Amino acid sequence: MNSSTISLLFTACAFTSLLATGSPRAQGVDELGEGDVRSVASSASHADQEDPPFLLADELLATDPWLDPAVTPAQDLAGVGAGGRRAAPRRGGSSFALGPRSSISTTRSGGASALGLASIPFMIGDTNAGTCLAFNGIIEWEVSNPSLSCSRLNISENNTAIPVDRAYFSYRHYENAAQLRLFQFADSFDVDQFTAGYERTFWEGMASVELRAPLEARLRSDFVSAIVVDPPGPEGTADLVVPLGSGGETQLEAGNLSIILKAKLVERDRFLLSGGLGATLPTASDVDVGLALVGFPEIAFANAPNILAQSAGFSQYEFENETVYLSPFLAWVYAGPSRKWFHQGFLQIEAAANPASFTAAGGYDNIFTDLARNPVGVASYNIAPGFEGKLQPQTLMRLNLGVGRELFAQPRADWLQRLAGLAELHYTTTLEDATLVDVPLVETLNVGQTLPLDLDIGNLANRVDVLNAALGLSAEVRSWVVTNGFVAPIRDSPDRGFDFEYNIQLQRLF
Repeated sequence: MNSSTISLLFTACAFTSLLATGSPRAQGVDELGEGDVRSVASSASHADQEDPPFLLADELLATDPWLDPAVTPAQDLAGVGAGGRRAAPRRGGSSFALGPRSSISTTRSGGASALGLASIPFMIGDTNAGTCLAFNGIIEWEVSNPSLSCSRLNISENNTAIPVDRAYFSYRHYENAAQLRLFQFADSFDVDQFTAGYERTFWEGMASVELRAPLEARLRSDFVSAIVVDPPGPEGTADLVVPLGSGGETQLEAGNLSIILKAKLVERDRFLLSGGLGATLPTASDVDVGLALVGFPEIAFANAPNILAQSAGFSQYEFENETVYLSPFLAWVYAGPSRKWFHQGFLQIEAAANPASFTAAGGYDNIFTDLARNPVGVASYNIAPGFEGKLQPQTLMRLNLGVGRELFAQPRADWLQRLAGLAELHYTTTLEDATLVDVPLVETLNVGQTLPLDLDIGNLANRVDVLNAALGLSAEVRSWVVTNGFVAPIRDSPDRGFDFEYNIQLQRLF
């Protein structure tokens, strides 16, 4: 009996044995119904006790949606081929080894191609645009407060382009993020942000809705900034935060609630593009501030360096937090051929759907002097009674770009399953000039050499271009993802929202 005959008999025996076992694979993939496919998936998931068969890549293409570009997310075949099968080298090409998938990868899939992208970490992101509201004229004052459009939604923050089922918590510390200035006196305050979030997919993983609810320990929303004459000098001393209610200079307050809708637009083996719309709702506190000059302290006007003034008076401002922001966005994620390196990004436009109203009342008396402190004139100004104004926040564009590399991967490990390094750039710019509100003044006295004072309120810096850099690590531990990151500003004020940021993010995937 020659070798060809022996080979033929061996093949026939193997084929007969396969038919006798009733294996679904003997039926042929083309003959499998939906129930059979799910049976294959169930069988594969319990195949760890045996060495999985060594299959040709062409066979895997016919059964595994991760490798089959023809399979769509709606077919729900995520379990097929997940039993740790190994692929032989492709004919005429390089090898592709398909290892077992972790629970995180399966949870974050939501579709066929996304299985190959599911291990890419969530972005670190950043927020906080710095000082965005200032007064100029009879009173010079500037402040950073989330209710005054200073801290707005960044969709990339703790996010991914892939729709995901998850609950999460993040903590962010911003050093010297809340700026406060009254004439020549200035101070800054830290901001600590605590955000609870929840994202849920629908349309069989094609889309998701996300809810973000922040709490912020920051400069309080109701206070008086005062400059008081301090004998023996005329310059006075400043107490920039005198609380109007109980508590100290800072307190824990609710931020603005955000809702984000996200849906897949394009999906390939190593690339996914999604888009959606974010909405920010005005759930933070209104801002109520008073500005006091007591005992005619000496002040310096920025627009008149050769004239000093000794001023006294008080004005009160109430800003309503009532603006709704809409943020259409695109997001993408790409994995390199080896799936070790990856890139992801978000492009977001944020526009105010409506302005915020405010009221102003009060007035100031001014004694003007030359640099030798010789009196040269006197003037008194009052804000027009019953004044109400509207502040229109500027439209922002955010571009968030990130790259990273997988540093460690053991999907079957009991503890640490994956570790990746992250590097990101975050750019925020205004797309239009600021609209300043001209508050009308009533002049009750004007004698001698005085300044023609008015009162403008808005973003006096006009255009803002903030650029921040972030570095971090992301670790997958069972069904949890933990991300640690540091963010540093690259530019100086006014294009600088803080000195540095530290954040930690904890995700529970399901």
